[in-house]
Amino acid sequence: MRQGRIAGTPDRIAVSVHGPGGVVDLVVPSTALPTDLAAEYARQAGGSTRPALTTVLGQPLAPDAPLDRLGIESGAVVVAVDSVPRPVGPRAALAGLPGRPSAIPGAWPCSGSR
Repeated sequence: MRQGRIAGTPDRIAVSVHGPGGVVDLVVPSTALPTDLAAEYARQAGGSTRPALTTVLGQPLAPDAPLDRLGIESGAVVVAVDSVPRPVGPRAALAGLPGRPSAIPGAWPCSGSR
């Protein structure tokens, strides 16, 4: 076992789900669907609805693909969200920062102005 990794078995993986209800550590079949993982997270975190799941980078997990086919391995962290956020491009992510381009083409924020 490598340091920092959680040992799983070939047919089971350990996953940490971080979300509004806190962090829930689960051991699930590697062939489980994200919808199964979300339902178990909601049950254990006391949620009333099944959340959407994303990677830590905000990429939505396809709800109908098995976790192992999505590249989810033992020790993975996924994020439970109320709704799946739309990924933003680098320009939108930098919008509004002093000295950075605005999301509006041709506009630049003025530093020091209100």
